[in-house]
Amino acid sequence: MKKKVILLNPPGEKKYIRDYYCSKVSKAWYVYPPVDLLMLSGILYGQFEIKVIDAIVENLSVEECLREIKEFSPHAVIFITGAVSKREDFEFVKKIKGLGDILTIASGDFLLEDGEPFLKNELALDAILRDFTSNDILVYLMVQESIKHFPIPLRKSPKVIAEGDFLDREGFSSSAIISRGHGEISKEDHHRSNGEFRIPIPRHELFLNKKYSYPFIKRYPFSVVLTDYGCPFKCPFCVMPNVGYKYRPVDNVLEEVSYLNHLGINEIYFADQTFGANRSRTLQLCRQLAKSFTKLGWVCFSRADTTDEELLTAMKDSGCHTIIYGIESGNDEILKRFKGIKKERIRETISLCKKHKIRVVGTFMIGLPGETEESIRDTINFSKECDFDYLSFNIAIPRANTGLRQEAIQKKLWLFGRDEMDQSGTYAVMGTGSLSKDEVFKWHKKAVKEFYLRPGYLLGRLLSIKSWQEFKINLQEGSSLLKGILAS
Repeated sequence: MKKKVILLNPPGEKKYIRDYYCSKVSKAWYVYPPVDLLMLSGILYGQFEIKVIDAIVENLSVEECLREIKEFSPHAVIFITGAVSKREDFEFVKKIKGLGDILTIASGDFLLEDGEPFLKNELALDAILRDFTSNDILVYLMVQESIKHFPIPLRKSPKVIAEGDFLDREGFSSSAIISRGHGEISKEDHHRSNGEFRIPIPRHELFLNKKYSYPFIKRYPFSVVLTDYGCPFKCPFCVMPNVGYKYRPVDNVLEEVSYLNHLGINEIYFADQTFGANRSRTLQLCRQLAKSFTKLGWVCFSRADTTDEELLTAMKDSGCHTIIYGIESGNDEILKRFKGIKKERIRETISLCKKHKIRVVGTFMIGLPGETEESIRDTINFSKECDFDYLSFNIAIPRANTGLRQEAIQKKLWLFGRDEMDQSGTYAVMGTGSLSKDEVFKWHKKAVKEFYLRPGYLLGRLLSIKSWQEFKINLQEGSSLLKGILAS
């Protein structure tokens, strides 16, 4: 009989999004299939019996979630966590341990930097997964099972699992996992990912929950696909420079899209950090999608200096209808320091998207080090100047494992030790040097109000709606946004 593994998005007091090392509170009450858990479902499939519990999308209470875990009686629970919900998550993990002899393994943003000391202090946690696309998790789980049944240690190399042997009970050696063995912490240096990698097809059928939603999707059902891991760019506010960058071959991605097509999925959210980072590969992928999946619609994240006209044409032809661009600022100096891009290039890219009838979402960040009232005013004015279909204002936070965190500590902009933080804008945790964190928070609210409460923008949004499903999505998002504005 196969051992059982639960892939868990834990319950929470708020609508948390914790996946892919970026934790925040959902702004418009949306939640999509967590990328970490999706990737793991394919890796573990066939070796273990898998159950997915997404307590956030199901709105499960702590008690209801524990009841589901107990009824399934798993060998291990692999869960996602994040700085936004750290305290709640590990209070819940202690309750999981109270159910019996269950391995607990976590994937999350702050664990990329503070994993080893955290594991030493958090006794309810057995291991930390630092790369959810690696098959090391499969080997780790098999090792733990062999230790239970064969108490005599034989070898240490993970390769012996494939040869039918067993591993040393004293620990597991892997660059993707930090684990506990006899009270000792076993790990290798975490090497940055690079090159090409393949993954088994994620088991999307385990995530076909009608409650999943995403504000830029036009038709349901939808799902999430990751064509690469990490990012080759070096933005100091992002964790990805320390994660590295690796990408799936086109045929591996197409195999997954074909599987989704078989399941009746209408749209895809490509969760790549920068779709199009590998230009030649992306062109090949888009041309194959256009050839084989003519009814597919999709959304992605990218950079304004990555998508030129040739690539945008291929993206549009293959079903892309919305691109989310990380703009960050409308001030030239802030852009130069934190993004390495100019406003003129941003304007050109937005114009090209409009030419090809691709919707544009801009994401901005308020409160980066060195920001002043004038630079934030530049950002607000630029956001209104550009013809964005949608826009998101976030608050800069000193995320673990980033250059921004180090700068915030050195300049004493952030009181080290305040671990819980939410970049979506529900609160601020650091100042800029000339502005306090409270002033940053006020400017964030001001930016949201000025952009969204424009009659011309509201009318344009209404006129852009083409279907009843789009209307319902916009109504839900708008209601949530309005509540936030009125509450400020």
